[in-house]
Amino acid sequence: MSQSVIDYFGYTSEGWKKLNIVSDTTSNLVCSGIVMLELPSTMLKNGSTMPNNSFWLSIGAGNNSDSYAKTTFLDTNGILLSRVESTSTTNVNNEIKANTISSTVNSIPEVAKIKQPFNSFGGKSFETKEDMNIRVSSRLKTKNRSVTSFDFYSLIEQEFSSVFYSKAFFNKSQNCTTIFLVKEMSDYQQSNAFTPMVSECVELKVQKYLEDKSSKAFPLKVTNFIFKYVKLKGVIKVNKKYQLKTAEQKINLLINVFLSPWIQSQQEQIIIDSGLSTSQIASFINKTDFVDEVNGLQIYIGTKNQETWEIEYSENSFLRVVNDKTNVNNDCFLLNKGDLLVPSLDYLDINYSK
Repeated sequence: MSQSVIDYFGYTSEGWKKLNIVSDTTSNLVCSGIVMLELPSTMLKNGSTMPNNSFWLSIGAGNNSDSYAKTTFLDTNGILLSRVESTSTTNVNNEIKANTISSTVNSIPEVAKIKQPFNSFGGKSFETKEDMNIRVSSRLKTKNRSVTSFDFYSLIEQEFSSVFYSKAFFNKSQNCTTIFLVKEMSDYQQSNAFTPMVSECVELKVQKYLEDKSSKAFPLKVTNFIFKYVKLKGVIKVNKKYQLKTAEQKINLLINVFLSPWIQSQQEQIIIDSGLSTSQIASFINKTDFVDEVNGLQIYIGTKNQETWEIEYSENSFLRVVNDKTNVNNDCFLLNKGDLLVPSLDYLDINYSK
């Protein structure tokens, strides 16, 4: 959905007056960030139409306000901080949790209070020697320009730590390159961990970054993958020393994480964008302590209906899911260029027994 331009107004002695925007790191209220406005000397604190003892600002979004996300926090005097590390550390990129920062190192008389209402965002890790070698090698190879699909992948990997995987596809009929993104997740308990969509803000930043390094003759489009939901059907025989319900819950979670390589985990996971097979899944399940036997495993592929938001599954089952036309036969489901397999979280068709 297209968005109108955001305008800012201040309540002055001349009524509501449009303000000049000095800088806007929110990209027109798409991202979290700071907006700097030029406030006129005629701003009123005591007016006839607004409550007294406050200066008033107004934000206008034209006739398309529904296209903007809800604002969760708004305050004045925001500042941007840069993290300073004396040495390289492996955990520099960790978020700084909300309310961690409450004061300056050295007292500043003019500052009465500091608030950090939410976790930090943005930023990059300290560059290690290995990172530097990769960056320099890529720079020498590409001259900091994107030409091939691998160039796009390398640039995104180096610049955007929140992106786990990217894939560039050139559409000859439209003369356009589409770059698909997958968000990295720190663990399976993270919100929407099994549907790794990057935000519109990340899409915008990646697109701008790549456009500055690409030929203007070939337009770019950055977007999320189209999710294809994996639903399993079969019989799993649980080891007698485990309670059936407990084992069922544990196995379902193990399968979910197995199918989600973008989630950081110590357990075995599939390789992203490389297909899937029932034998591969069965082999993984059989390795767990909970399972004695796996039989009749089948894969169903679902797509979310954009009107009802319900997942609609294929009538036929498959033994393999592939992304290469040369390997297709009757027991295969062929993925399109922008498709990504994700777990359906629906295990009603798996029969657990002892």
